[in-house]
Amino acid sequence: MPSIEILVEQPIKKISDRNDYSFAVVCTNPPSSHRDPSLWQTKFEEIGGDLYHLGNPEFKNKKNGWFFAYDLIEEDTLCKRFKFKSKYRKQVLIFLKNLLECSKSRKIYITTDWQVSPNKPYTYKNCYTVQDYVKKHARYGIRFNSWMTIIE
Repeated sequence: MPSIEILVEQPIKKISDRNDYSFAVVCTNPPSSHRDPSLWQTKFEEIGGDLYHLGNPEFKNKKNGWFFAYDLIEEDTLCKRFKFKSKYRKQVLIFLKNLLECSKSRKIYITTDWQVSPNKPYTYKNCYTVQDYVKKHARYGIRFNSWMTIIE
């Protein structure tokens, strides 16, 4: 199942009320991926910070077991790219902006990891603003098995 994990670099605070969102949110510090093996765990450990995991709504208040974001997304037919479902897009955008405010460096990393995707791990070369991310998401979708840097 797909995981969407967002690393907050140099966290100065945590998102106080994760129940404001209709999807599930879990935070780990030190950053520990829900994927095993994880494509990005080594990078999470190198950078450090708070790692936020997005999950299906039924995982709200869940402490153990499966946790994934399949119901939040629409994937293309080849499992190469995805977009957030329309009912979650606005909340995800607000969530990303809130996470940027939690970072002293104003930098977050959006990662995706899905074992059924044919994509090899890929790191987007550029840094993107939230507005750039929204445009890329709307036009192309986001690549599975990728690492994207978002700055303010």
